[in-house]
Amino acid sequence: MTMIQLAYYVEVVKQRNFTRAAEKLFVSQSTLSKAIRALENEFQAEFIERRAKDLLITEDGLAFYEYATKLLDYYHTQTQELEQQLRRAGGTLTLGLPPHRRDHLFFLSDLSISAGLPGNRLTDYGDHLQIDPGSGG
Repeated sequence: MTMIQLAYYVEVVKQRNFTRAAEKLFVSQSTLSKAIRALENEFQAEFIERRAKDLLITEDGLAFYEYATKLLDYYHTQTQELEQQLRRAGGTLTLGLPPHRRDHLFFLSDLSISAGLPGNRLTDYGDHLQIDPGSGG
């Protein structure tokens, strides 16, 4: 289970539609469907009953939605706290992000890095990404 999969699942539930969720997340419907299927396989449960014209969130799916939203909220809160600590300390945040996952960098913008750290620099060193916060704020 990844944070991206959780974010995908939450958006599908909010939109109640794979196509709209895919458009909102800027991913293909196939990518979205595969990510959610992987979650269902991992937990050996059906979260979404897929129908010809719509979808139905199962009881397990509702329970997982609550779990996913709580986990994503916690993740965002902790990330904001880290950003504040980095700003005070003037530190550097280094992320080990495999190259095949870099297509998900849009998710970083959702962490409010740009808004929270004015003048920051995101540097790609090949094997990791480094965020150097600006001095403004």
